[in-house]
Amino acid sequence: ITHLSRKERMHRVFVEGLAETGRVDKRRFLKEFGEDPGVYFSNIINRLKGRKLLYVNDKEIGLSYLGKFLCEDVYSSFFLKFILNLY
Repeated sequence: ITHLSRKERMHRVFVEGLAETGRVDKRRFLKEFGEDPGVYFSNIINRLKGRKLLYVNDKEIGLSYLGKFLCEDVYSSFFLKFILNLY
């Protein structure tokens, strides 16, 4: 079993939250990582919001109705940015 870096865990937890429940609780993420996911992933989130694939409110970041149909695009956006180290 390989050890995941903090960044890898953050990406994984965020994407798994979207995949399992369709949303990520901002407070829970902040408590676990000490980072606001809306700030940490702001570039990706803003791009996906612009494509109407995500919604953001005070409590959570989640898949929109359209995002549920195009969820693989959403998930891959987070891992692609990590892999390419572009965020």
